[in-house]
Amino acid sequence: MKSPPESPTALETLLSANLNVEAYDLEEFAEWCKACLPHSNLVCDFKSQLRYAINHPGQVTPKLYRIWTSDASFKTQDQLQAHFKDIWHACFPDEVIG
Repeated sequence: MKSPPESPTALETLLSANLNVEAYDLEEFAEWCKACLPHSNLVCDFKSQLRYAINHPGQVTPKLYRIWTSDASFKTQDQLQAHFKDIWHACFPDEVIG
């Protein structure tokens, strides 16, 4: 018997919905995140998972990010890590990644 597929993480869900190449709007997404904190569990989970992805390079690979967002512009892990930091600074500008 196959195990059921894992549910998408908050990171996957929000990146797929908001930073997909066909619907990319980091500014609007960042404003939404700021407005939802600290009351949205989804945004809190996203923040935690984004922090983890930043602090653990390779947790989300360029290939996985491409699957989630259809964005193939991040060819290397370093480029993707820089992009994640840009997302962090846009969504959580007053917080240290740490």
